[in-house]
Amino acid sequence: MLIHIQDDIVRLQHCGLLDRMLRDKTTKNNIMWATDAYAHYGHDYERNEEIHLHLITGENIDIIKTRARKEFEQQNQRTRKRAEVFTPIWICRFMIDKADEEWFGYPDVFFQGRGAGR
Repeated sequence: MLIHIQDDIVRLQHCGLLDRMLRDKTTKNNIMWATDAYAHYGHDYERNEEIHLHLITGENIDIIKTRARKEFEQQNQRTRKRAEVFTPIWICRFMIDKADEEWFGYPDVFFQGRGAGR
């Protein structure tokens, strides 16, 4: 399950709290991006630039994502770019056991104890 942080951003903005949350209490300026992860969106999203409401709300509401959502999207991109997929271990075991059975002519070739270690 992925959490949509956009709902929280809208709620905080509606309550008038988002602007306060973007303020650095020490400098009284807005907090900075402090990462290059958003720089591809343009100059306003570079590491040393301040985060302003208009940069993360309205048509830009989808820019901020939870770590889980970013990782999910990055995995999808890797899958599309390189056809990279992860086969569950139970499927790998099934395929290997089936190949062993076909090769040796009987099941559980390497598991004489029937279920030992399984």
